[in-house]
Amino acid sequence: MEILFVQSKEECIDGVTVREYTLSLPHERAFIEHLGRDGKLEIFEFAKPFFRVTKPGSYLLKGVEGSTTLNVVYSRFQEHQEQDLVTHILAFSKGGEA
Repeated sequence: MEILFVQSKEECIDGVTVREYTLSLPHERAFIEHLGRDGKLEIFEFAKPFFRVTKPGSYLLKGVEGSTTLNVVYSRFQEHQEQDLVTHILAFSKGGEA
């Protein structure tokens, strides 16, 4: 799993920052569960399962199983929050924990 592209969607005056990450592979259940190890995972079983991971005080991550994009809302954005998430995402392809 690689991050191909990061797009800033919004930066609000209250410190909230929204980023969209485009990944090299579609999200499969094992990857979604990996993401959930970093916070509270919720999966909603629709025609295309929707998921979100909440890490209080840091971010809210949202995506759709089978998609290649992740939308992340950072609360009071600091670069270390994004770096921690990126490290966690990349750890999946190495089979490790972050």
